[in-house]
Amino acid sequence: MSKAQSFKAKVRSNFLPAETKERLARASSTAVDGLRLILNLFKAPADLVGVPGLKAGVEGLLIVINVIEVQKSIAL
Repeated sequence: MSKAQSFKAKVRSNFLPAETKERLARASSTAVDGLRLILNLFKAPADLVGVPGLKAGVEGLLIVINVIEVQKSIAL
């Protein structure tokens, strides 16, 4: 079993204390928010670069992130 799989197994089986889980959730939320901000800032210049499909790809990633966030909020 790889280290990543081992870590996932520990998270799923509640070996981590609640405080650690909360810290991981906050850290991942902050990372996703940062990624969303960067993609939103990059969306306009991506159209000017001249790379076909770059702006569409950035917009597609933003859509995926938004769908995941909505699903996550519904699950709560």
